[in-house]
Amino acid sequence: MSLLEKIKVRFSVPNEILAIECVRTELGQNFYLSHLKINKGQVDLMNNSSATQIPEMLKPFDKALPIFLLMGGRKILNNTISVENDENIVRQAFPNIPKEETLFDVDKLAPSKYHVSVARKEVVLETIEMIQKFGFRVIELNIGIGSIHQLLKKQFETKKIELSIYQIDLKDFKVLSNGQKVNKEKLNLFGQIISDEFIVSYLNGLNFFLKKKYNSNFESIEFWRRDWFFENLIRKTGKFLLALFLVVLSTSFLVWNNYHDSNQSKTFNNETYKASLQLMKKLESDFNEKQAFLEINKSSNLPYSKMMDQLALKIPKGLYLKSVNLSPLRKREKRTNLFRFKKEEIKIEGETVNYIIFNSWFTSVKKLDWVSDIEILGYKEQNKGHRADFSINIRLK
Repeated sequence: MSLLEKIKVRFSVPNEILAIECVRTELGQNFYLSHLKINKGQVDLMNNSSATQIPEMLKPFDKALPIFLLMGGRKILNNTISVENDENIVRQAFPNIPKEETLFDVDKLAPSKYHVSVARKEVVLETIEMIQKFGFRVIELNIGIGSIHQLLKKQFETKKIELSIYQIDLKDFKVLSNGQKVNKEKLNLFGQIISDEFIVSYLNGLNFFLKKKYNSNFESIEFWRRDWFFENLIRKTGKFLLALFLVVLSTSFLVWNNYHDSNQSKTFNNETYKASLQLMKKLESDFNEKQAFLEINKSSNLPYSKMMDQLALKIPKGLYLKSVNLSPLRKREKRTNLFRFKKEEIKIEGETVNYIIFNSWFTSVKKLDWVSDIEILGYKEQNKGHRADFSINIRLK
């Protein structure tokens, strides 16, 4: 099967159907429904139901489900014949029935052997219109049970079988009406346990899934088949296009988001680089200015600047200096109103995240070559998180 044919089959063959057998008797009509669905490559019988009226039987189902109708019962004439030539088989089976007033199915049983089933056109149209009145489409029609003769032969080993509605001679495929005999016996039919009254409707649906080929060329059926096909095509392609649109939209968003994040990252890195470059230039300018100042103003007090530079380099993350007092005030003389300072000392106050950071910094400062002695004046924790305020005094050499 070519790819084009596979695509055509995919859209023209449903994977869920309602197979209905309409049985007309002298007392009225009965409908037998089998709901079949393909799940993971196998045909499952979802449920069976029967009714004397179409509305109550179809009410639980989605109107998008196609209907495969089989006309059976006493109102269907059938005949199995052997012919010498394959021309005008219907006329050979029923020579006195006007062809223009009837619908028929011809099923080949063997070479030169055919089963012909005939129904009045007006009876079939009445049933089809009754179903379509409630919004459902009949897209396949079978007259009589000749189309399922192969499945019946595979299932039943006996030459004759008796069902609720039919007596069937499988050898010559003679079909007689059995009235409407009540038979509650359940049968194992190709792995499905069902009552024999639903055998024909079930096999009718199963037969289509096995062949995946439409039989009826009745113009009304072909019209509704095309109508269902285009709606199914639009529904499936619509879902595909919606899924494709969502995929394209998601992909576009992800690409845009990735580009946006990348652009933001590059912008941030560029701005950070510019800020770092400006800071470096400013530090370099300040350093050059400071060096020039030291060259011009050579004084005994200028070493304080170098001390502060070295002290700043020792400050770790998590420790902050609040104040640095060079030559702190010793006292003020009341008589002379003179201020006296501790020239060889530096007093520092600050804050630390924890004692470990403080102690590490304290030890590193103590090792500086211009430090004679260092003393902790105060250390007080602010809270249970170990953040603390501190005060130290440094004596210079």
